[in-house]
Amino acid sequence: MPKYKTTFYNQDQDSTRINAIVNGIFEKSFTISDNETYNIPNPQSMFKDYGWNVEKLQQIKLELNETKSKLNCYNFAQWHQHTSQRNKAKDIEWRVRRDFDPEFVTQAWCKFHEIVSKYPLVPKEVIFDNNNVFTSLHLCEAPGAFITCLNNWLKTNLPSVFWNWLAMTFNPYYEGNSNNTMISDDRFIMHTLQNWYFGSDNTGNLMSLENLDALIARAKSMENIFLITADGSVNCSINPGEQEGIVASLHFCEVVAAINILQTGGNFLLKIFTIFEHQSICLIYLLSCIFKKIHFYKPVTSKEGNSEIYVICLNYKGIDFILPYLPILREQYGKSNSIAMFKKNDLPKSFIEQIINCAQMFKNYQCEVIESNIAAYHPNNLNSSLSIEDKKIAKLVSDKFITNFPLQRLHNDLHIVGNIRLKRMKNNHWVVEAPTESYNEIQKMQILEPMERLMLHVKHFKSLEPAIKTFYFKHIHLKA
Repeated sequence: MPKYKTTFYNQDQDSTRINAIVNGIFEKSFTISDNETYNIPNPQSMFKDYGWNVEKLQQIKLELNETKSKLNCYNFAQWHQHTSQRNKAKDIEWRVRRDFDPEFVTQAWCKFHEIVSKYPLVPKEVIFDNNNVFTSLHLCEAPGAFITCLNNWLKTNLPSVFWNWLAMTFNPYYEGNSNNTMISDDRFIMHTLQNWYFGSDNTGNLMSLENLDALIARAKSMENIFLITADGSVNCSINPGEQEGIVASLHFCEVVAAINILQTGGNFLLKIFTIFEHQSICLIYLLSCIFKKIHFYKPVTSKEGNSEIYVICLNYKGIDFILPYLPILREQYGKSNSIAMFKKNDLPKSFIEQIINCAQMFKNYQCEVIESNIAAYHPNNLNSSLSIEDKKIAKLVSDKFITNFPLQRLHNDLHIVGNIRLKRMKNNHWVVEAPTESYNEIQKMQILEPMERLMLHVKHFKSLEPAIKTFYFKHIHLKA
């Protein structure tokens, strides 16, 4: 008899532990409190001091980078395969595609659906007060999944709303843009070009002041912009430990563009990474002063091992509130310097403490996942099947996602591009291949002499000769 009691007890323990793991994945959020007491420092005191540090944040950054540095010796392709298999949310995208068949569903689609379902990102009352007219602007948006997801959400939740949208991103058809700066997928863009704006120079570069002015002018012709999203990033693979500093200028430009265009009462969604440096701290403080509520959220469908976080900024106080500060923000637009927006002493201690707590929480989540993935990594057995528990967790996570963030199947006629099946179309644009070497191997190649680097390429080409000969024999020689 005691034996059976112990068995049931252990099963209950396992069930409780697994449920705790699943629930924890959905609780990666932090809210700035008491921001109604915050005030923006005088414009004359802005951008006067060189960059400053918060010691506790720098310590958290060091701890995170020490954990991330353990990955430097791993082959990128193998590590990506390993972490994709262990991703607890890996079943969500195919479940959504199978059960609801949305238009152009991607991981980004799932992330946006999660955020717009969890937070009041679409300001219903404000839209109703403006004759049910709603316009959204999407910055750094390629390939366009936020837009197709928003269409699905609006058509199933607010079908009476008259919605229009505008998007800006690097122009994939502008020859002067480097492939490495753009998302290599234009399937949605090519069918909706009339809704994409690429600035006065046609590059789509948001960090150009001339393009900002052109975008503001274009936005003025489109009334009722109550939602702006900014999902931009920069390739940081050369120096991943300084990702935050590398993307800081882009985030600044995204924020300045948003506060110039957004209507009073509107909302803003910004993707960031870590919040260790003065650039991010000051930017979050500015947002805390001009929006009534600020939330940080790590979506379930965002890979647990990366630093990606979304800042949800609700209820904009309006451009009149920020008007005295626009000239000084404009002066710094597109610049990449070490000058801090605000003096350290001008920021409330309670705000700095909240940023420290927020950074520590997200750092702990990320490090725990990285360490767990390292412990489970077996390079000679990457294709091994997951444990029963891992499969159960993935199933429970996808079930909870569907329950917490309800979806409805949308008729093809209500899709933005109608019956065109974007996911089934061949992407005829460029392909940017992910590196197969480890980070350490890439760094070693950077310091090689030109002849040494050439010999490595020759060696790589020779290793491909058997495959090339096989392809030639099968596809060319036999046909001839």
